[in-house]
Amino acid sequence: MKNCWEIKKCGRETGGPKSKELGVCVAAREELGHSCWMIAGTLCGGAVQGSVA
Repeated sequence: MKNCWEIKKCGRETGGPKSKELGVCVAAREELGHSCWMIAGTLCGGAVQGSVA
């Protein structure tokens, strides 16, 4: 199963090209890239996604 950052190519995974500029995504920090849709506050598309998980 692929992680969301592999599909979306956001670069916000640990060590990713945008992780220093934008920070590491909470889905990557928590190792939940295959379930990122369950995590409130991810920044898919540059906008905060969801408020309740």
